[in-house]
Amino acid sequence: MHILIYPCFSKFGFQLVDYFLNSGVKVDGVGRLEEDDEWFYFESIGRNANFKFMDEKEFRTEESYDQAYLLDKNLKVEASHIIYLDSVKSE
Repeated sequence: MHILIYPCFSKFGFQLVDYFLNSGVKVDGVGRLEEDDEWFYFESIGRNANFKFMDEKEFRTEESYDQAYLLDKNLKVEASHIIYLDSVKSE
């Protein structure tokens, strides 16, 4: 199985990435590395052989995925199953 997660270094996105990598799934993560939390998450999993990171500004849909988990609907991706996840922000 090959999945895509966007944004991969949000708090929830990272939990998805971590879960699928620990399950042996190949994961492509799209996001950015601007905040300290994002760098921390990247350093936690960036060396995993089943993980590939792509900057959201440079991402191009070049392959089709089995599943895509999108927390932001602005990313265009080809996948057999696309799961849109809405997050609720507390004020």
